[in-house]
Amino acid sequence: NNLGLAYRQLSEIEDRGGNLRRAIEAYEEALRFLTPDAAPMGYAMTQNNLGLAYRQLSEIEDRGGNLRRAIEAYEEALRFLTPDAAPMDYAMTQNNLGLAYRKVAGLPGEDRGDMMEKAIACFGRAAEMFRKMGLHRKASRSFGSRGETYVLMGRYEEALADFSRAIELDPEYAWALGSRGQVHKAMGDKEAAIADFTRALEIEPGLRWVWGERGETYRLMGRYEEALVDFDRALELDPEYAWALGSRGETYRLMGRYEEALADFDRAIELDPEYAWALGHRGETYRLMGRYEEALADFDRAIELDPESDWRHYMRGLALYQVGEKVEAVSEWERAVELARPKYEDEPDNWLNTFNLALYLLAAGEHDEAERIYRDAAGEASEAMLDMAAKDLREYLAVFPDSELGRRMLELVSRR
Repeated sequence: NNLGLAYRQLSEIEDRGGNLRRAIEAYEEALRFLTPDAAPMGYAMTQNNLGLAYRQLSEIEDRGGNLRRAIEAYEEALRFLTPDAAPMDYAMTQNNLGLAYRKVAGLPGEDRGDMMEKAIACFGRAAEMFRKMGLHRKASRSFGSRGETYVLMGRYEEALADFSRAIELDPEYAWALGSRGQVHKAMGDKEAAIADFTRALEIEPGLRWVWGERGETYRLMGRYEEALVDFDRALELDPEYAWALGSRGETYRLMGRYEEALADFDRAIELDPEYAWALGHRGETYRLMGRYEEALADFDRAIELDPESDWRHYMRGLALYQVGEKVEAVSEWERAVELARPKYEDEPDNWLNTFNLALYLLAAGEHDEAERIYRDAAGEASEAMLDMAAKDLREYLAVFPDSELGRRMLELVSRR
């Protein structure tokens, strides 16, 4: 068992795969002697350690197979690590099992919902046991892990509750503050998001992703200068942070600073050639500069990488229209409608998608439906969503200045 631990620790320094495989061999050799009858607790802890080694090895090779082996080992450990016999080890192993289930949920062919529910149950059992034992810091980490799982499932209210529990148990838990800020942002409460990001950075100023998230929130609020300061700080911490480069580029684009935007998008795409979002937004920048062929090349590549992006089909349609390819442009807008409509039918109060659908319908000539959706949404959407809709309509009117309905809808969403 100790030899296995030594190999796992050595894997952090050199020959990661080889030393993890040696750790697994050592644990399996130990299990020949640490049997359930002779040494049940030693057997259980070795199974837990075996699970850890398999989970780490899954990051290098045979992801699915090694994660399933990790789950098997954790579940075997929990036959003996019960709440009464070994409460601490029980909670730690439940937490490990939850992490493995969550990773398995992302594998092709797996029942994602079932795996996520199992992860949630494991994190919950771990959190409650740690809290019962008075181990508040450990409990906060398990609540944080469950909150992160809820985020991945789109269950933001439950995620918010868990991150709040984690912060209540450990007010200095910067990661949970940053994560709760992300949920506030996703739910449209940008002021609360800023407050959480700011507090997280007071505690841990080296969190590049929190600087980036606060910058992104400022960008969404139209506070572009503050956004640039935060993106700059994130990039000082990590000059190769492609996401922050892309987001800073989009901020420059919105400010009309197109050359600076292109420089950031170029660098982001150089770092990550399959960064579809940056390709799409570089395409938008080229389109606004009248560089339509370059715009279409970027839209084509972005759509190749992410064919289900309704927004990129819409933007490609605008570029096609501007080079005189009107029939193909309408086809792109119809495809955007086709992609956005099911989301609208499932979640009509997803205002981002709802306003996008209305815009696509406007471009595609479906004016009655476009107007109805705009009018329904304008009465209920937040001010931030209305501002976004107004911005998109202004860009539409730059291409279609004679659109009477476009002007009326801009007046409608601006009036609120």
